[in-house]
Amino acid sequence: SVCDIEDRILLAGHGSNSIAIKFNDKSNKEEYLDIYGYQGASLDHTDHLFKDCRAVRKMDYPHGKLPFNPTIWEVICQMNSVNKQPGEDADPREWKEIPLILIFTEFCDPHDDKSKRMIELYSPNKKNYKIKDDLIVMKWEGDSVESSSTFKSLKDQTINEEGYLVLCISFDAYGKDICSMETGYSSITDLSGDEHFALAECQFPSDSCK
Repeated sequence: SVCDIEDRILLAGHGSNSIAIKFNDKSNKEEYLDIYGYQGASLDHTDHLFKDCRAVRKMDYPHGKLPFNPTIWEVICQMNSVNKQPGEDADPREWKEIPLILIFTEFCDPHDDKSKRMIELYSPNKKNYKIKDDLIVMKWEGDSVESSSTFKSLKDQTINEEGYLVLCISFDAYGKDICSMETGYSSITDLSGDEHFALAECQFPSDSCK
């Protein structure tokens, strides 16, 4: 059996309630060992609400944490896509790292201002997240079957609170609030419109990239 305890009252309103582990010793002294949310408060109208979703503790924090620290938790909601994404389903009796989902959402080569060329990426499941893996944006130019030597590493870059990571030629074009990275001219964002792009797991462009 997966479930150890059946308690419909405890789980009523699940996703909206704050939840804690509380210890009472022989002298009836109460002590909180861990908490998700806030004592005596609902999660409604907060970023920590996990109704119809799942809240998963990051694996870097294998211990109780008081007071509640929302940065050590991830809230993952189903994307309602044809294929389920990693981390969407509940996994009782397992504790696994939630893999990063990162996709291209826009390539821009405006005809009136080439300084506004940019590449936009989006993560549906990571917010305020520093990329730990060796991920690069790589490209192929024109009809070439060989990847370009021009690429951009995303390792140690931070996906913002809305899930976006934007690569710009210059901060001056859009501002630092929109642009995550300034790549400069003759870079991965210096687009001509005939390139092919990939988001790859490797340090440098090669045939071994995944």
